[in-house]
Amino acid sequence: QWVSPFIPFLEQHYGDTFFLFGSDYVWPRKMNEAVRKAAEQAGGRIVGEEYTPFGVKDFTSTVRKIEQSGAKVLVLDVVGADAITFVKQFVAAGGKTRTKLAWLGYSENYIPGLTRDESEGIVTVANFISTLDKPEARAFVAKVRKRFGERAIVSNTVDAHYMLTRFFVEGVKRAGVVNKEKIIDSVTGFPLQSGNGMVRLRPEDRHADLNVVIAETRSQKQVLLKDLGLVKAALQCKT
Repeated sequence: QWVSPFIPFLEQHYGDTFFLFGSDYVWPRKMNEAVRKAAEQAGGRIVGEEYTPFGVKDFTSTVRKIEQSGAKVLVLDVVGADAITFVKQFVAAGGKTRTKLAWLGYSENYIPGLTRDESEGIVTVANFISTLDKPEARAFVAKVRKRFGERAIVSNTVDAHYMLTRFFVEGVKRAGVVNKEKIIDSVTGFPLQSGNGMVRLRPEDRHADLNVVIAETRSQKQVLLKDLGLVKAALQCKT
């Protein structure tokens, strides 16, 4: 859902050569498999790919490889504090002047860990951003900040976790009993309002078709670049 519309957008606006850099575990590797496929389908090329173990403090060699590759776009799926450490070093070395930073899994949660210069221009894809100009987005942000204070960060992750909790609660109600299998069977097929449109879990594989946006950080806020609308997830279950 994220990769298939995001990579052609990157290729169209920033360049057709990609360097992939992720944390060394299953999510970044699977995401980058999809990135590679989407990039090649869009006429782009992968000019480098690397993975890092958790806890690395010095990314000098990786920053140098990215520069030497000539990549126009860096697709980053390093996670957590390691991502902050890398971005600081990448920016300090002048990486953003040569290569567009496209960060998968990035959200408002990361912005406080970066300076304005470090976060400026980072582009990402998500289901929700707190600045989204839609009634349901404004209502969700207001609801969270009423409960947790005006400085509360309302990110894509907050929206996603809140929605999954609501599906679970509604599933328990519909099941009428605290039974794992009955609850699992009861969470699908009905819509709930998210911070960006209606969401439902599909009965056939319990995955969600989601509204997707592409955003860029400007002055330490996420700014909408493109509203992609509803993007259907590929079928996740094999028969």
